Amino acid sequence: MKKCLTFLLILLTLKSFSQNTKINQKIEKVNEKYITKYNGELYDIDTKIITLKLQKGENLIDEYKVVRKNKLGFVDILVPENISIENFVNILFLDSKIEKIEYNVIGKYIDFIPNDTERTLQWYLTNIRAYQAWDITIGSPSVVVGVLDSGTDWSHSDLLIRA
Repeated sequence: MKKCLTFLLILLTLKSFSQNTKINQKIEKVNEKYITKYNGELYDIDTKIITLKLQKGENLIDEYKVVRKNKLGFVDILVPENISIENFVNILFLDSKIEKIEYNVIGKYIDFIPNDTERTLQWYLTNIRAYQAWDITIGSPSVVVGVLDSGTDWSHSDLLIRA
């Protein structure tokens, strides 16, 4: 029994040391700015907002100033003005309600202009926020998406096979 308890205690100790996955971004301070490296490129850190992933069923009530939240459990909160982002993340790290902490990076958007000459007739692009999505990604040419319904115009220029 004593050996089992000792083994369990060692296992729990090792598990607690391996639970360092709350934040996986490394930041550094350079000339009064915080930066991080992602895919070989350097990005500035937004020092005013931190994104958190909450443990399932948890909620932040009056603890932090919430800017945005979504159904997946991600919450953007304001970093208090009287504390550095590094110190604030260290405080958040101790909060058991928080599963993950992410820094917000300031990056460049993709300058994409669709080549569809009839896009102004496609009123739904604004409704589904396609233009905002294209600021983040324009997808991949290897992905083919098609929507077929009873109103397909088989002679439409977008559906013609190009040699």
